[in-house]
Amino acid sequence: MLSVSTNLVRSIGNSIRSSKTDTKNLNLSEYNIQEWIKCRSNILYFIKTYIRFETIGNVSSYADGDNFHPKLKRFIRSIFKYKKSTLMASRQLGKSTINAALITWTSIFFPRNKAIILNLKKEAALENLNKIKFMINELPDFLKVDATSKSDIKTYMDLANGSGIKVFYPSSVHAKSTIARSLTSPILYIDESAHIPEMADIFGASQQILSKAREQALKSGYPYFISISSTPNGIAGVGEWFYDRWTGGIDSDLLFEKDSKTGLDVWTKDCDKIANDPSKNSFINVRYHWSEDSTKSQAWFEEQKRELSDQRKVNQELNLVFVGTSNCIFDDDMLSQFKAQKPIEIVQCLHETHMVVYEENLNPNDFYLIGVDTARSLGGAYNSVEIFSFAKFTQIAEFNFRLGSFTKYGEIIDFIFRWLRKKISNDNIILCIENNTIGSNWSK
Repeated sequence: MLSVSTNLVRSIGNSIRSSKTDTKNLNLSEYNIQEWIKCRSNILYFIKTYIRFETIGNVSSYADGDNFHPKLKRFIRSIFKYKKSTLMASRQLGKSTINAALITWTSIFFPRNKAIILNLKKEAALENLNKIKFMINELPDFLKVDATSKSDIKTYMDLANGSGIKVFYPSSVHAKSTIARSLTSPILYIDESAHIPEMADIFGASQQILSKAREQALKSGYPYFISISSTPNGIAGVGEWFYDRWTGGIDSDLLFEKDSKTGLDVWTKDCDKIANDPSKNSFINVRYHWSEDSTKSQAWFEEQKRELSDQRKVNQELNLVFVGTSNCIFDDDMLSQFKAQKPIEIVQCLHETHMVVYEENLNPNDFYLIGVDTARSLGGAYNSVEIFSFAKFTQIAEFNFRLGSFTKYGEIIDFIFRWLRKKISNDNIILCIENNTIGSNWSK
């Protein structure tokens, strides 16, 4: 058991008392203090041990059965290590519930903390808030923090310890510009973000405010993060922002591996390097498909399909497919087959860049294609280089950076060419430069 000093006991006791509107019947034991410390320092322990949530006709906890799925644990761990995470999960797998547990923890153990929830509409936003209220009310007395108001119709929740949670949604009251100005919090949860209109404008306008709040939280030793959850909603229109966020993120499969002894997720040795890839948007993607949940059977899936009665809805909400537009060159089934591949090596290139390598043993009798995707890199486009096997057409390596300099780009292409030539010890290399923009000059 942890050794707790008298001063620490007094400090924590005062913190617990400050979370109560009435302390007459509050009795604190040494065990309570120990548990409070353990819960504050270990959110996974807190969620599994103390969080309870409503199910149809019952109350459940993350200690019951498989409720605390490894993908949900991965999501929580990603949030706390890298501060930004996207959870894409099939319907009825607890996306908003695990985020409610996350915000409950930040509100209870960090007085005067602020959290913002953004949702599609008022009813859904209030449901997010009510989940948090229920979780707090179900806590044992030494962990519970009293709310200063008991109303279930308010779009905010103030706690006796000074923490507060507000919910926003697009409406005539909460216009795009109003929402952006209101996101003054180190903690932002965007629920069903693929279905919120003008999400790109809302997020872009609020970025500076969010960054300032996170800086203040860091100085105070408080948690800060951006959490996004949703099912897909296509690749264009309202769902485009979520699609871009997801495709520009880092697949969590690249950051975790199974421990050979315990079978549990552990961080890979190169996780920091992969997560800090400047060509990505720094969000960690966690994909949780219904088939990974032991409580969901094929019969459940067939029943859901009958309810939806729309194959595209099934693809999006159950199978997590970003369905294409009518003129997309890939069909939905093809899009669903795209999977992240773990790199075997990170090669340092020139100008503080790197190349990700996926195959180690190259065949000197094969030919290799170096595809050069030309771009000026002054806007959103990247300077990209792809290496493929000609015989198998498998991807060997990938370079993807913004450079903004034709000279640097040319030097890196030369570096990659020489790296590949050394690997195969011959000249079986075909350089394929896109005949477009700056590539039209190089290819002459």
